Amino acid sequence: MSYNHLHIDHLIAQMLSGYATEQERKELEEWLSASDDNRAVFEELEKVWQAPQDDAHEKGMDNIRDQIWENAIANEDEREEVTGIQKVFSFPWRSVAAVFLLVVSGLYFYSNTLKNSESRVAGKRDVWVEKENPTGKRSVYYLPDSTKVWLNAESTIGFSESFSDTLRYVRLKGEAFFEVVKDTRRPFIVEANGITVQALGTAFNVSQDIGNPDITVALLEGKVKIENKEKTHMVILKPGEQLVASKGNTAFATQPFDYDVALGWKDGILVLQRDDFSTFCRKIEKWYGVKIEVRGNAPDDWEIRARYQNEGLQNVLKDLSFNKEFDYKIEGKNVYLTF
Repeated sequence: MSYNHLHIDHLIAQMLSGYATEQERKELEEWLSASDDNRAVFEELEKVWQAPQDDAHEKGMDNIRDQIWENAIANEDEREEVTGIQKVFSFPWRSVAAVFLLVVSGLYFYSNTLKNSESRVAGKRDVWVEKENPTGKRSVYYLPDSTKVWLNAESTIGFSESFSDTLRYVRLKGEAFFEVVKDTRRPFIVEANGITVQALGTAFNVSQDIGNPDITVALLEGKVKIENKEKTHMVILKPGEQLVASKGNTAFATQPFDYDVALGWKDGILVLQRDDFSTFCRKIEKWYGVKIEVRGNAPDDWEIRARYQNEGLQNVLKDLSFNKEFDYKIEGKNVYLTF
């Protein structure tokens, strides 16, 4: 299934269910303004949304949805194998199948989750689940398919309690490492701020830090396909490579990565890599869940290179204070650095 379908499905579902954020409303309006056909599709879907539907109708929609998703995935894979060129999907959707795809997968399946926190997928009760970590907390979760996820601090992951028969879809804000269970029938897709990472069975890290629009994807094992939502950029990573998406996801750059720097966080490894003072403070606050207050002026030539594994805040500050000549005081969740 094309990610563009999925993304627009999500925006329409958010809007019709009343959960759309200001950014989502703006993005949907841009899509609607792109053509009269787009707006016509939305209006037709709005009619479907408002129409009452009984259980028999919903069961039939499930079957249609599953068949459409299977065909869409098979056709897309076949095009890529034959031509070696990624198709750029353009709107509007002119086929009945595409309209059903929107109605069923986007509105029926996902938006009912938003409205009622539960929906019916293939006759089963389903719940949309979100796991959130504050600063200072890192967790490990298992998804419905037994995929293992390490979720970093200041991060949120959302997923369906029971994945569909054709797709495993996850939304991420922040950073997470995925150890994906192989399932050739159901692609595994992670959406993170306009980027999708698709895998069948692999291990990779997706990261976006607060205040930084760039997204980094580091591949440890297997193979992943990464695209922006406009499908103007696509990269397939090899193990040991990472991709950095910048400039609003319009610039893709690949490069090798250092394990400790890119993935060490999940093993309790804190890396300070020639960090300036503001970056150092940001990392310490996120890692330990504290707030740093600075008294005096930090040296202009501040630059830290250090590696700590499962080390407490007290020991880290004690070690660094000798090097950088500062005093520190820890009071609960507050840290005071004096120069």
